[in-house]
Amino acid sequence: LSRCMARLIIRAAIKRSIALGHRTKEDWEKFRKVQKSMGLTLPVTDSTMPEFENDIEFDNDIEAEDTVADTTEEAATSEKKEEAIKMPAQRGRKRIRKPLEELIPTNTDKIIDGIARVIRQHSKGNHLALLFIFLKEGSHIEDCDITTFHDALNEKFTEHKFVGVRSVQKAHNELLMPMGGGKRIIDIGQSKKDFEMITQLFEKAVA
Repeated sequence: LSRCMARLIIRAAIKRSIALGHRTKEDWEKFRKVQKSMGLTLPVTDSTMPEFENDIEFDNDIEAEDTVADTTEEAATSEKKEEAIKMPAQRGRKRIRKPLEELIPTNTDKIIDGIARVIRQHSKGNHLALLFIFLKEGSHIEDCDITTFHDALNEKFTEHKFVGVRSVQKAHNELLMPMGGGKRIIDIGQSKKDFEMITQLFEKAVA
């Protein structure tokens, strides 16, 4: 379990450093070469590099879709920016927007009260991801993606400032990552405790 957790931490560190622009893929490749020249072996990093590249491309696609939605007239006049925007737009999914009430088919008022109680106390990216997982697995919300859920929260709770949707998406992917033996990250350690806390807060509100 410790080895699995170490691998996940290294993978997340590499991915996040590139996503935030602190390091580039070339920086990490250079790091591997330097370490190997010193006689060190990096089995986790070596196996992780090819895997996280696909995840980064996926995140870039999401970012490009958001860019398309928010593109201004000034950006459209630039030929280079126009090409960068059009390509992801052609393969991107159509963004669906629905109010929170429409996403909750039954017991609407009580479930919204439960959501409100949770986000008033815990609204970081991993908390919103845990809430989303709880609502979907409990069939409290209709089938939708995180972007639709995040948009609905922003529209309903205008007085609250939420973290960006990409933070919630990343936390969601990590929480559902399989750990072997039928378990996921959400089923062990602190993530499990946080999930139980979200569940208790929600259930008290709807009781």
